[in-house]
Amino acid sequence: MAQVEAVELAVEEAPNSAAVGAKSSKLKLLLVAVAAVVLAVSATLGALYFLGVFPPKSAPATADQAPAQAVAEPLKKAIYVDLDPRFTVNFQGRDGARYLQIALTAMTRDPDVEKQIKQNLPIIRNDLNLLFSEQDSATLSTKEGKEALRAAALKAVQDILERETGNPGVEAIYFTNFVMQ
Repeated sequence: MAQVEAVELAVEEAPNSAAVGAKSSKLKLLLVAVAAVVLAVSATLGALYFLGVFPPKSAPATADQAPAQAVAEPLKKAIYVDLDPRFTVNFQGRDGARYLQIALTAMTRDPDVEKQIKQNLPIIRNDLNLLFSEQDSATLSTKEGKEALRAAALKAVQDILERETGNPGVEAIYFTNFVMQ
């Protein structure tokens, strides 16, 4: 009888040890999966940090240190100054004398420059009249030619203001009317 009881005990223990072994392998598999996920997330975050997606935190600047990055000031409101009256000049075309009529507006963001433009308007008008009268009708009939003339007019105005006031001040020149005959 002792043998029968031992066999019964062995039979009863066998299913329990299989269940424990199955639970143990599921637990190991779960731990391996969690470790793999943690490793993948860590590697991804490390790569993103290395590539600069997450910039490093810098120590706050003290009063005696220069700031690492200058804070960009918001742009001031644009001020438009009409260079009245319109410019009307004669120039040579393929079929003889032609004329060009241009209305210009200068753009600045400094109210002082607006005053400087008005104060130096005779010099500005003189130099722009000379510039416009040197043009060629074939060149001015293209968009590129007009853009080149606009850039040259901007440079002329900036040069005058730089020479007279020490500040070029004008950011752009716009044609508000352009007639060529």
